[in-house]
Amino acid sequence: MRLILITGTPGVGKTVTCRFVKKRLKIPFIDLNQLALNKNLTLGYDKKRNCFIADFDTISKEVQEEIRQLKSETVIVDGHYAVQVVNTEMTKIAFVLRCDPNVLEYRLRKRGYSERKIAENIMAEILGVCLNDVVNCFDPKKVYQIDVTRLSPLKVATKIIDKLENKTLKSEVIDWMEKIIEDDNVKLLFKYEKILSTTS
Repeated sequence: MRLILITGTPGVGKTVTCRFVKKRLKIPFIDLNQLALNKNLTLGYDKKRNCFIADFDTISKEVQEEIRQLKSETVIVDGHYAVQVVNTEMTKIAFVLRCDPNVLEYRLRKRGYSERKIAENIMAEILGVCLNDVVNCFDPKKVYQIDVTRLSPLKVATKIIDKLENKTLKSEVIDWMEKIIEDDNVKLLFKYEKILSTTS
């Protein structure tokens, strides 16, 4: 059994990408958010953030059971908190999808996210929270960043499939903080810090 993790900040396109990979390679994938909602694996509802609070312990147990029932040599796991609920020893590779904060903001607004929830996710993307979580759990050689800003989910899936089929794919070096400073756009940080401080 081997697991393929596809993670990243909400809004980067993980789930759609996973569906393309699943279709092309004919391997199952577990959508952690859907699993948590379908089986009520939550600790309640956060009204401030307008979202359910995932119960990592019960989700982890359920993921192991889902994997056992799937009886597949390979399973894709999709979710921004994937590293917190999977067996790290079973994980072969982890893909971290990254998206330019300005583009990500547009996507999250289309989803109807609250200002606070947008700010939290944008700051998480700028600071590379999902990447850091993955790197802290796995050998960096197993971790691949992909800048999805200008790519369709199908093209992102193709990059992932190419790597899984032992073709060359170098992990991209993505540093949104450095780009923000280079673009003299530090006001973006102040904007979201202000939202977080006034809605705490």
